[in-house]
Amino acid sequence: MPYKLVYIIVFVLCPLFISGQSLILNKINELKIKPGFSKVEQIIPLPNKQIAVSFVTSNFTGGGEFQHLIVLNKDTVEYLIETYYHTYEFWLAQFGDDQQSLFALNYDIISRDKQACIYTYNLTNKYLDSLNIPIEISYNNVMINQNEVVLFGRLQNNDSLLLEQAFNISKNELNQVWRAETIPKVLNWGYKQDNQSYYALSTPTYGNSNPPTSTNYLIYSSAEGYQQIEFNSSNEEHRTLNTVAFPDYNPIFPVNDSIVYVIYDARKPFQGGYNYIIASFNVKQAKVNWQYHGLEGFIFKYVKPTPNGVHVYYEGTNESTYEFINSKGNRMFRDGNSELIRYCTQKDECIVYRNDTLFLKKFGEVLAYYAFENLDQYNMLTFHPDDKHHYVSLREKGGNTMSIYQLKLDTLDTGIFNTEMVEQFSLYPNPASSMVHVELPVFQAYDLEIINLNGQVVEQLTFSGNLTTIQPTHLEEGTYWLKATGQNNQIYVSRLLWLE
Repeated sequence: MPYKLVYIIVFVLCPLFISGQSLILNKINELKIKPGFSKVEQIIPLPNKQIAVSFVTSNFTGGGEFQHLIVLNKDTVEYLIETYYHTYEFWLAQFGDDQQSLFALNYDIISRDKQACIYTYNLTNKYLDSLNIPIEISYNNVMINQNEVVLFGRLQNNDSLLLEQAFNISKNELNQVWRAETIPKVLNWGYKQDNQSYYALSTPTYGNSNPPTSTNYLIYSSAEGYQQIEFNSSNEEHRTLNTVAFPDYNPIFPVNDSIVYVIYDARKPFQGGYNYIIASFNVKQAKVNWQYHGLEGFIFKYVKPTPNGVHVYYEGTNESTYEFINSKGNRMFRDGNSELIRYCTQKDECIVYRNDTLFLKKFGEVLAYYAFENLDQYNMLTFHPDDKHHYVSLREKGGNTMSIYQLKLDTLDTGIFNTEMVEQFSLYPNPASSMVHVELPVFQAYDLEIINLNGQVVEQLTFSGNLTTIQPTHLEEGTYWLKATGQNNQIYVSRLLWLE
């Protein structure tokens, strides 16, 4: 096994309010692939404990690269697509809002005037179809939004600017959004969520050594119409701004119907490198709330807004830094020697990686962790489509097996153990899947309760002595607490990780 689980037992000898979390790694399935290069690019959760996996493979004999899309669970693997893959192609997969369609978009990121292709796979009848999308412009970014493919590009016709093209997959219709502009503008990036669209634009600039000052705009489109907000850096040295985009995230982050964050890079004349800016906009009131300027010479590698603020992970030449900026634009936390940030949840808990270990941390405090064994023999990638789904892929170096795991976060927050005397006891194996051996320090009669994360007792039994073996029959996979109450009213509590 390429991993081992490190778990935390919580106990105190004083009034107790237990609050804890556990990281569990469950193997979903493994794939046999040809020797050579392989990389998982995307993992998408599907109903009935299925996942879709998009990955690229190539061999050592010069046979080229191939793009694959599969659907798998712990018992089966369905191979949907295998096509010849070029380095200038881009694939994007998304599960549809109809809860039965898996979409896979393939388009050319160099020759952007070509048609894109959308594959549709119906999970119910197992039917795979494909459809070409007529693209009339070169575009900056593409996204799948509900039942449509949205392309944001740059095309002007006299005084009008084409902001987006939305292709409805089920209706096979292409709709365009044009906007009349009296001032020449360039569309840098776009984002669409439900029926609300956001467009980041700037006035065109030319030259690199001493560029003129550029003005930026955020246009917000909804059923009520358009709002345009003008934006300039508060630092006069930052003459040109542009929205920043990396493969892992879109630089436009709507937080709610009113607040949206936009990430910009700011260039200084005669100087290399960038200074990154987070800007907060209120689109309902058409104003800029605040702007936060990042560290000089560092690159934003991960940005995640939450209801409480923005998590930012930078990488510099010799160090990395993590910061949390609150919803008012103030820095509330900084770690100048940060681990690699993989993902941050809406509860401001971040999955970070360091020294072959995945940690769950909140502003420097370790909540839980998972340690791998012999990870130097594997290539590891992590994927986090949302707060509920976290995945890990492991490919043995030099081997032909790639395994997909689910990283589960089990959370407990309950005051069910409120007593003056609580001690730990031993459980093994832990995690367990069929039986658990219980070892208590005192020989006496005990009432044993298995309690779920909601504080509900799911199983009860009694025994005498200090050793027993239990075989729970109706436990679902997850984290539980075992509470043993002795004849002398002494209470013992330990955590159990149960696997299906």
